[in-house]
Amino acid sequence: PADSLAKALPKLDPVSPERAEQTFRLRNGFQMELLAAEPLVTDPVAMQYDENGLAYVIEMNDYPYTDKSKDEAWAEQKSAPIGKIRILEDVDGDGKFDRSTVFAEELSWPTGLAFWKGGVYVSATPDIWYFKDTDGDHKADIRRKVFTGFRKFNVQAVMNNLKWGLDHHIYGAGGSNG
Repeated sequence: PADSLAKALPKLDPVSPERAEQTFRLRNGFQMELLAAEPLVTDPVAMQYDENGLAYVIEMNDYPYTDKSKDEAWAEQKSAPIGKIRILEDVDGDGKFDRSTVFAEELSWPTGLAFWKGGVYVSATPDIWYFKDTDGDHKADIRRKVFTGFRKFNVQAVMNNLKWGLDHHIYGAGGSNG
């Protein structure tokens, strides 16, 4: 079965972001524009803009297996965290991002973010972190773990998607790993 699947789905070489963009079909009245691509950002899973118009992008670089083989990662439940948060900026005003700065790194399976008081809460199983840049260099000077205990077993069901509720609380979703 694996051989027949490999023949039916041959490996394709990567294409440029501009060429990939041309493969999308859009309904009348819609348009799509490429704002950022590798190497400015890799493995993005979430993005939000802060009050200053900066784009914070979560890179889940350790999906699906972290830095170890699948069997090692699941058996040990430990691996070196390699997820990141990047800040993307449009410095020349052309509407496309041209600067990328690593805001925070060494995060385990980061999936969601919510801004608060000039900083950002980040879900990175098994933890929720608070990061804040205090000197304007777009790098987190404050890195505080505010909650821990979420199970790190099934990456498809980790705590994720931090959002502000109408009641001024932050909510997150989770599957079987609560």
